[in-house]
Amino acid sequence: MDITIRIIDKLNDLPPLRDTVFFHSKTYFKVAAESPLTTPLMAVAEDEEGHIVGHLLAVIRIRHTWLPPFLFRQARIYGKGVYADGVDEEYVFGLMLHAMTRALKRRFCVLIEVSDICPKMFGYRMFRRCGYFALKWQEVYNSLHSLGPEERLTEKTEQHIRKSREIGVETTETTDPEDIRRFYKLLSGFYRLRLRRVLPPLQQILQLQALGSAHVLVTRFKGRIIGGCVSVYSDGDAFLWYLARVKKRYVMLHADSMTVWQAIVNAWQQGCRHIRFLDVGLPWRRNPFREFILGFGGKPVARYRWFRFNIPWINGFFRWWYRE
Repeated sequence: MDITIRIIDKLNDLPPLRDTVFFHSKTYFKVAAESPLTTPLMAVAEDEEGHIVGHLLAVIRIRHTWLPPFLFRQARIYGKGVYADGVDEEYVFGLMLHAMTRALKRRFCVLIEVSDICPKMFGYRMFRRCGYFALKWQEVYNSLHSLGPEERLTEKTEQHIRKSREIGVETTETTDPEDIRRFYKLLSGFYRLRLRRVLPPLQQILQLQALGSAHVLVTRFKGRIIGGCVSVYSDGDAFLWYLARVKKRYVMLHADSMTVWQAIVNAWQQGCRHIRFLDVGLPWRRNPFREFILGFGGKPVARYRWFRFNIPWINGFFRWWYRE
């Protein structure tokens, strides 16, 4: 196939696209373009007749750090993109990845991260050819289409949820901008000391919620927000995007258990096939967060998460270190 790739950075230049996958949709592009410190890039693949056969969205975010260079650009790509029926997805993905990598390098993007690639080996050769290195990553998903969510809970998780309810902890979906602002403050504090934090700006979450693309849940105790999460529904599945709770003082209230449980119940009530947890972390033997998520009846999946530094000597070192 004679495939051409265009990189688009302006909303008005986007052609009609299949918006079946949220993280590669025109809606997400539009919201990212209107958010501060955020720039979207869409790779669009077209055949010789001008038909769109695939598209892939990357979102660039300006990061603040305590160490030099203090400010830098990081790009995130969630998933493998969207494709027309009957095309060789891996071939088209390789072309788009190559073009997107070059475009991000020209925009002085220091780090590129590609996650949630399914199946595990999808695009492996092209990632290597484009200079990416892989980290083995842990993902978890819960099936919602055969058994009810309560039938999958472990005894320990069920006890935590029951005790939280008894003492007055409750989780509800909110559309109140003030509640979302308070939750975002909690979310920012929760991720402040994490090396890999890449939070969307508050304005982006508010816009996505107003459009119905994101669902914000908050967990309260005696009127105070002590936890919450942001979920998105896409292509028949739910994705738990960000999760946070207050630290130390309220840890025994199990706000995180109540939050995740309500996110699962909401996804089940909306008819989603699965709920997927986007960032369970590295597959260490002892991973408390993974064990916590598995308590809701999920299934662990080992996949690759791909990275590329656009600083040659740093990228070369990590490619050597994580060689296979």
